[in-house]
Amino acid sequence: MTLNNTVDVDGQLLELVWNNTNDAIFTIGYDGHILDANPAFISILGWDKKDLEYQLASPIFTECSYLDAQKTLEKLRLGQDITYHVTERKRKDGQILNILASYKAVHSKDILAVGMYKDFTEQMRIQQKLQANKECYQNLVEFIPAALFVEQNGLILFLNTPGIHMLGGSNKAKFVKKNLWHLLRSTDQQSLQEKVYRAKEAGVPIVEKVQREDGHTFWAEISVMPTIFNKQFVNQWLVRDITLKKNYQDQLEYMAFHDPLTGLVNRRFFIDHVDHVINSVADDHTQFAILYLDMDKFKRINDEFGHDVGDELLKQFADKLRYSLRQEDVICRIGGDEFLVFLSDIHSKEEIERIIDRLIVKLKESYPINHHEFSVTTSIGASIFPKDGDNVKTLMRKADQALYTAKEKRDSYALYDRL
Repeated sequence: MTLNNTVDVDGQLLELVWNNTNDAIFTIGYDGHILDANPAFISILGWDKKDLEYQLASPIFTECSYLDAQKTLEKLRLGQDITYHVTERKRKDGQILNILASYKAVHSKDILAVGMYKDFTEQMRIQQKLQANKECYQNLVEFIPAALFVEQNGLILFLNTPGIHMLGGSNKAKFVKKNLWHLLRSTDQQSLQEKVYRAKEAGVPIVEKVQREDGHTFWAEISVMPTIFNKQFVNQWLVRDITLKKNYQDQLEYMAFHDPLTGLVNRRFFIDHVDHVINSVADDHTQFAILYLDMDKFKRINDEFGHDVGDELLKQFADKLRYSLRQEDVICRIGGDEFLVFLSDIHSKEEIERIIDRLIVKLKESYPINHHEFSVTTSIGASIFPKDGDNVKTLMRKADQALYTAKEKRDSYALYDRL
């Protein structure tokens, strides 16, 4: 290829780029005037070549960008190229555009430099929106009451202020890059990790009792979801300390199944428990007994000495029952001075009678209350499963009938099958 042919091809390529690129390309004279501009320049800024002729200060500059342009001219006159930078330019209709500008010093004849503009307005708008969203997100995660942790492979990449407090610290740097599993532990760490991963897959929170590095324990509601942080796939943890809520729920559940005065289980719990035992009976040889207890002449003490003494007597009576029975036996206060006892795994009627004899003796021991010594006796009725019934209500009714017989003598007991 000859030199002339090469020049012709280069010229054709330059003309093709000049006329078809989406970027504004223009030439600048030594005095700063725009000498020529391509079609994209006119499309982007709205100014044509005639608009720009014979103007001392180019109308494309805003007040601020004009000062920067004078500094740019000085550098171009010194032969320095200007790399990409964001500046402002004014369209013919008055709209201010964000422009990504660059300049190449050429110093050819009357041309000082060649400039190129990219309309960066939309990109800047998106960037500003993203920045605003980022700031909004950062403000949100800082002020939500829950702790937020961004974790990857167990390591903390980010945590908010509530997260710092939850871990027992005051400095974010102390926890970044630390293993979250070491900072929030469980008595069964493997089980905790498995539950967290299952919750992440299912998109549901879990409730676990966890322990901090300093030994402080609390109930946590943990939600984990996959997300993207700094262009990386990570896990976002949202952790709420629900200790107060959990304690309140436990208290409500306790109150639903326990007598508030004595702490014994109530009738509802007792019936559910015995029903469960009956439904779980493994063979025909299983036996258990239900005892129905009533304090003799409790009403007289309660009326004569007041309800405070009566309440204290009931509490001490309940304590004596606890100390006199096995751990697997269930004691229930029905109300007033009436109690139920579930005796599990009974092997003979004689065993029941030995337990009852021991109870009657123990419950006769004195009750010290307000510098007085009180003594009460107890009447007890008993029914046996499965001989006296195959359901809890029948067994309770027959134990009550046996109690009625025992009350006729007081300080005694009666078995239903001997009535």
